[in-house]
Amino acid sequence: MKSKFKRHSMLILFMILLSVFISGCGEEPSAEEVVSNMQVKMDGLEDYSFTMFSHSSFQEQGVGTQKVIWKKPDLMKTIIRVPDKGTEVIMISDREFQWIYDSESETVFKTDISDGLDGLKIFEPNVFAEFLNGTLMGKTASLLGVEDLDGNNAYLLELTPSENNKSSLQGRSMIWVDRDTWMPIR
Repeated sequence: MKSKFKRHSMLILFMILLSVFISGCGEEPSAEEVVSNMQVKMDGLEDYSFTMFSHSSFQEQGVGTQKVIWKKPDLMKTIIRVPDKGTEVIMISDREFQWIYDSESETVFKTDISDGLDGLKIFEPNVFAEFLNGTLMGKTASLLGVEDLDGNNAYLLELTPSENNKSSLQGRSMIWVDRDTWMPIR
């Protein structure tokens, strides 16, 4: 009789634990948790590359591209294609210098960044960190749900200027974050 009671008790305990475990697994993180996980992932990167496509309704420009290759601590190459002019700007940086080539003017600018220009840089070598922080800073994030985006499950965040940042030129925007890698994918 004790053996049967023990077996039933263990079964009931197992079912309770299983139901608690399953009920906790379906919860989506908050928008703040998604943003925090993105920033933790960014801090752990040693290198990355991406191509960003941008379309601006300002002056009816076409789709521009920005290709970025970055490696810690300060190695970077960026190629920005200007949509309607057929020109590009190439920026390269190491720990000591930044070079910027403009194909329209066929000009190269070289800046010595090792002599401490009071932290002034023409562009930031850690573009992803700057992009992510610039995209998120001064914004309130709301998690709208989960979407399938080209075969990736992604959290969809809506970013709106916070009360303190109403003068921002950027209005409401959307960002899709891969659920597995915590990287923005759109």
